[in-house]
Amino acid sequence: LQNVVLESKNNKNEDLLNKFIFQILEKYFYFNKNNNDLSQQQFLTDYYLKFKKRIINLEEQKESFEEQLKLLDKFICSISQWNNNLEKFHLLSALNNIFFNRQNIDVTIFNKFDQCEWRKEILCSELLAGIFKSIYYQQQQKEENGVNEFELEIFRKNINKLGKIYTIENLLQILIDKQNIYQFDLEFVNDILFMLLQLDNDEDDQIKVFNILQLENNQSFFLQLQELWLNKRLKYFHIEFIDENLKILNQYLPYRSKIINQILERTTENTTIEELITFFITLTNCGLTQKSNEYFLENEIKHKTNIKNWNLKLADRLIGVFLTKKYSFYNNYLQNNNSYKLVSTKTSVFKQNAYNQVNTTYPYSADDIAQISSELMKDFTDKFRIIQPLNQHHEKDGDDDDDDRNCFEILTQILIEYKQDQRTTLIPLNISDNHWIVLTLIRHKNKDVILYKDSLGEDDDIEKREEIQNILNEKLENIDFKFHKSCDQYDNYNSGIFVLANMEFIAKQLMNDKNNFIKNFEKYSFVSEEKAVELRRETFPKMYALNLCQTYKKRKIINHHLSELKIVQKLFEENNNNNVILVDCPIVIGSENKIEKNGLRLSVDFPREENLLKKDYQYLYVIEASSSKNINFNYDHEFKKQICTILGIKRIYSTEKNSIKILDQDLKVILNQKQQEKKLDQTELKITSDNEYEKLLNELCVNVNEFNKEILKRNLNLSSSIENSNNNNNDDIIDVKDYKLLNNLHKKFIKILISGWSIE
Repeated sequence: LQNVVLESKNNKNEDLLNKFIFQILEKYFYFNKNNNDLSQQQFLTDYYLKFKKRIINLEEQKESFEEQLKLLDKFICSISQWNNNLEKFHLLSALNNIFFNRQNIDVTIFNKFDQCEWRKEILCSELLAGIFKSIYYQQQQKEENGVNEFELEIFRKNINKLGKIYTIENLLQILIDKQNIYQFDLEFVNDILFMLLQLDNDEDDQIKVFNILQLENNQSFFLQLQELWLNKRLKYFHIEFIDENLKILNQYLPYRSKIINQILERTTENTTIEELITFFITLTNCGLTQKSNEYFLENEIKHKTNIKNWNLKLADRLIGVFLTKKYSFYNNYLQNNNSYKLVSTKTSVFKQNAYNQVNTTYPYSADDIAQISSELMKDFTDKFRIIQPLNQHHEKDGDDDDDDRNCFEILTQILIEYKQDQRTTLIPLNISDNHWIVLTLIRHKNKDVILYKDSLGEDDDIEKREEIQNILNEKLENIDFKFHKSCDQYDNYNSGIFVLANMEFIAKQLMNDKNNFIKNFEKYSFVSEEKAVELRRETFPKMYALNLCQTYKKRKIINHHLSELKIVQKLFEENNNNNVILVDCPIVIGSENKIEKNGLRLSVDFPREENLLKKDYQYLYVIEASSSKNINFNYDHEFKKQICTILGIKRIYSTEKNSIKILDQDLKVILNQKQQEKKLDQTELKITSDNEYEKLLNELCVNVNEFNKEILKRNLNLSSSIENSNNNNNDDIIDVKDYKLLNNLHKKFIKILISGWSIE
């Protein structure tokens, strides 16, 4: 391993290999802590000289850079007894990691600080560099104001204090790894450090802390750490609790650790945990924003007082905010009222999706891929069949209790259509857990060519690939199965991004040069990991929002034309005595309504090719029969004929087993009675009102506030301002009697709220 490390490094992947090898070699150096071990010393010196040469070559002012490294030269290359090989190893490992991540080293550290602090300072600078990189990215997105120098000073003080309690270098390395994954900010780091400083300094607590922080693929590590800290703080303030109540309270404390500690300091004797839980649940659900809640806790609860007074203050502030929302002039009479903002609308159910999980390790679901694919692949739908993403194991959402489908059933169903029209078909297929691959079926030169692209490369789930190949061999007569060998993905969560990008890439290549692409499929370079990260952060969230906006427009059109189906319902009901099949046949309108037994459902849908870009959009009338009616429109020509006769249908758009679809211009009975609504124009389909934006933000499962609204407008390529017709005239003269009326109303509302009524 040492020989591999000493080989010349030419790219970032080789540097990454060094990073992994150093992690393994650490055990070797730890168990051989012998300063006189010349082989260890020689390896460290050789590696350092190669490393030094490489970083110097990247610098413009090489002489001054080399001058700054003299103290480090002396430390690494010396073989005197006071130099510890393990310490040298840790220092070089830290430098190697920084160079891998930043391609840059701050050599001023070696002259500014004592030798014993070098590694700590290197790791501090690496952690802060990661945080500043996140801030820079957020600034580009207009989500962050910049570096908070006050927090920077607190960070430095916390690190110096913790250095006397913990092995600070190990702690910093863990925080660096966590920051790389979760992209948290300096305030978040300071909260962690603040809690660690207040925990007991015994060995058991330190072991618990490191176990929590080192939890892999677990975003709840902060909550677990906060629970450990909260346990100690409640005991310190003599507030009795049981573990179950501790967990409940912890869930309702999404505030800075310093604020929580400050609030606990201001509790009175005999305060119970049940009182704290009740108060913080009320605060969470009161309708104020997170920042407003924090402002209240910091500025309204200033002294030791019982929780009944906290509730009184909260009720006073809350009623004031609601009244000023309706009567703006009242704001002039309330102190600090501008510091409080109401949450416009709260999302009832939070669901992770491609829009709200941009900077996490969340793996795309079938729904994410379907939403983005509709937008990404819309230019190819007339040339290819784009299959909706298919899970082998059904996602158990809501009351969906469909049986799990295996690979054989999924492919058999797709191949029925493919064999009928031999249309090129692209299939995003989930082969295991959350891993997706692209399968492409192409009829080419009297063969069925199968292109299999797995972003994890040829060595991933070989058994599943062979299973798919065997199924296709069985179902198709003459196949040419090709799989792409290269690995483009180096994590376990981005396969959904790769499958979308690779679908688009394959579609473009087939459009540009089908013959060459099929012939040289294994040699093509597909989407890189760097590009996938960019797509995850920039392109795909926008496409997710755009497609949701299209869905919103379609719902608007459906609701607009749904009333036309009452004519169809009326005609069916008038003919139920003359038609055996329609006797005792309950009819419902709208796809959201359940079909009754032996009944029919009438709804509005859209042709596959309709993208709502043209002024004169098309829509479909859908007539769907209950499965209990045992009707198959593909074979039951008599029933279909009777429906066509009753409704005057000359042409059917499509027929499925238990439904038929008719284009809006082909349902003559509605046209003849002039009952068809005028089609909505593009201006009517645009999202313009605050209410519409709030509905969309709720569907995207993000907080409804002005900032997220502006982000959404940019993602939808809409103007960033909405005319507010209710602007108040600040020059209006306010009658003092109005103020007194409101003030009395304010006091009455507080009494009502405190007596147990909810704010709603």
